[in-house]
Amino acid sequence: MQNITFVIQRYLPAQLTGSETVIARYAECLARSKEFKVTVITSDTAVVRGIYDPRIVKLPRTESINEVSIKRLVVNWAIGSLYYLVDRFWPRLAKILGPEFKFLSFGPHFMGLEQAILESKPDFIHTGPMPLAHVWETAKIAQKHRIKLIISPMMHFGIESFTNSLIARVLNQAYKVACFTNYELTELIKMGIEPTKLTVVPASYLSSTELTETPAETFLAKYPALRDKPYLLFLGTKAFDKGLLTLLNAMPIIRQRIPNCTLVAAGLATIAWQQQSLPDYVLNLDYLEGELKRSAIAGARALVVPSRTESFGIVTLEAMGQGTPVIVGPTGASSELIQANKRNQAGYVLGKAGIAVPFNQTEVLARASTEIVINSNLAQQFRVNGLEIAKNYSLAKFMPVLIKLYSSQD
Repeated sequence: MQNITFVIQRYLPAQLTGSETVIARYAECLARSKEFKVTVITSDTAVVRGIYDPRIVKLPRTESINEVSIKRLVVNWAIGSLYYLVDRFWPRLAKILGPEFKFLSFGPHFMGLEQAILESKPDFIHTGPMPLAHVWETAKIAQKHRIKLIISPMMHFGIESFTNSLIARVLNQAYKVACFTNYELTELIKMGIEPTKLTVVPASYLSSTELTETPAETFLAKYPALRDKPYLLFLGTKAFDKGLLTLLNAMPIIRQRIPNCTLVAAGLATIAWQQQSLPDYVLNLDYLEGELKRSAIAGARALVVPSRTESFGIVTLEAMGQGTPVIVGPTGASSELIQANKRNQAGYVLGKAGIAVPFNQTEVLARASTEIVINSNLAQQFRVNGLEIAKNYSLAKFMPVLIKLYSSQD
């Protein structure tokens, strides 16, 4: 039995971000296989803010969840806050201090990380995403003690923080680099990452429950005002880069053709979103989880997540598993997932399971959204194809790929 140690920002029972969800699913899959002893080293905070704020209530230092041993470390919030504030408010100074300083400006700084890793006696350490401080620190520890390091970089190409010159160096020092898509693999080769280190492991899988269509009634019973109204669903962080503000601006155009169309926006609210004056046709919700989330997806005319860039798109895959059409951003990862390949005169790209739109183009997004709602034949085509594509991400197909990542021999 091999020992696998994951190092990640936060872990269950916290409400996890996409990158944290990936690691949680990997860890639980390996633990359930009975072939690996799995340890997760993470922070003792349940919310992102706790990385920088010592007043946040802390989680137990050790526990076991779903056969995964969890060791939570105290976060050096003072150091993390200092790096972050300099980078945010004195960018010229941050630039002078160089790329390593930039690397350390994001994410948690764990106290006692080296000791915790060594105590877990790992055959492999697996960490991510780029470009967070714990990845940099974990890479140095792995190199010092000659432990095989696997990194899931979860690259968001086109975002400034992912242009750090040290990213390529760290990835080339790793034993393996686990890409989510062929698009990510191709782009990393362009960055100079040694091709033999690269392998594709999807960010997630769909359980049998997630591959079974969920009745929309559960969600509609909780929010009866949505009955008999077509609604578009956004799931994720309510940030500009995720495309939600563009979708909000597109809604008046959409409602010119579909007057009763509603927007349901669920996820973590940013300051920019909180400053919006929301019209009455927007239902603003916190995170949705479990059956309620699947029910909301099932009842939507489309899941709309037109992000600037994505490393994979877990909610996109979840929507396809429910037979819900999707609208995604222009990034190669999302386009690959929906198999987008045919640009039309309306300015967007048709895929087998949905539509890819240019980022932050309100009118194009409005046209794509309207087309899915009013064109029942197109929507049905997306539903059928999405369900078929989703079957390729079943747990039965996912597990051998994941296990092989840790079973390769030198």
